[in-house]
Amino acid sequence: MITIELAKKLIANQFPEYANLDIVSVEKQGHDNRTYRLGPDLLIRMPVAGSYALKVPKEHKLLPKLSSQLSINIPEPIKIGAPSKDYPYPFSIYKWLEGQSANHLTIYDPILESIALQLANFRLFAISRSIEMTVNKVYSGVVNLKIYRKTSKNEPISTSSRHQIT
Repeated sequence: MITIELAKKLIANQFPEYANLDIVSVEKQGHDNRTYRLGPDLLIRMPVAGSYALKVPKEHKLLPKLSSQLSINIPEPIKIGAPSKDYPYPFSIYKWLEGQSANHLTIYDPILESIALQLANFRLFAISRSIEMTVNKVYSGVVNLKIYRKTSKNEPISTSSRHQIT
């Protein structure tokens, strides 16, 4: 079980430079990670399962590259924590972003229009970089999102889990 006490222990053991900072739970947790604020300027994201932990190194590699291509702020990776006897997965420390969490949005929230425009702009960026995003429709409104790099073999860069379309 992921707790504040576990987060404090991991930070103290792996990042003693942050051990004196307060750690508090964020207001609303997501599904893939437990998130804690680390002092006034950082946060800790701890995956709840191995499948989510696989994303940690990918995020640390790709987010800085994406950041320069977007007009919105996205998480800035600071450090990666290593798996240990206390916690079996890598975890992330990110710079804290002020603002409203997407976990609090509803389908009627006006900010969704801005998010949709950013996604459209990202799609244009992806196309301009010879990356093709395709959505393959499968049975009963479920889609698999695949992102391909244009190569002679059309190798997948990543594949998301299935998402229900409503």
